[in-house]
Amino acid sequence: MTFLARHLYAKPRTWQHLFVVFAVAVLSLTLSYAASSRAVEAYTVDASWVSLTSDDGGFSIRAPGYPLPSTSGSVLDGGRAHFYELNKPGVNFGVGYADSYVVGMTPEQQLDAWRNNAVGSLHGTLLSERTVSMDGYPGRHVTVRMPDGKGVLHGRVFQADYRLYLIMAITANAKPSREATRFLDSFRLVE
Repeated sequence: MTFLARHLYAKPRTWQHLFVVFAVAVLSLTLSYAASSRAVEAYTVDASWVSLTSDDGGFSIRAPGYPLPSTSGSVLDGGRAHFYELNKPGVNFGVGYADSYVVGMTPEQQLDAWRNNAVGSLHGTLLSERTVSMDGYPGRHVTVRMPDGKGVLHGRVFQADYRLYLIMAITANAKPSREATRFLDSFRLVE
């Protein structure tokens, strides 16, 4: 079993594991993409943009193609982190979620820890950060420059009750493309 597989499928022992899992998803998005045979709940197509609705995940998002489930899931306290990826020329897209509850940390502290771990695991430089919210749930929008010209991550993370959502687009520039912005802005929580 590879180093990556051991960490992706290991039962977490600390809250840092959750953040490492999402960092691994970020790295996975930057390195490779693979199709999975697992069916996604629903796709609809409108003017070349596809709407992905995940009933299990409780979200919908629009993308310029079909985001496919990642082949590398991870187990978190008996639950699985779910991640969908789409690789297009010039922009890589990803959206995911995991159920998590960290005793003793507020949602804001969890979001701060996610940011710190994401930047650290990428060996990146935090270019910007701002507080955002979705339906009253706290979130962060971060821009992280990755080393060696690997790109710039534009990401949003939301803590909704016991679920952490991650939405990201990786581009070549610190200013996100119109496509990346449209993707990030299209994320919605659904019941």
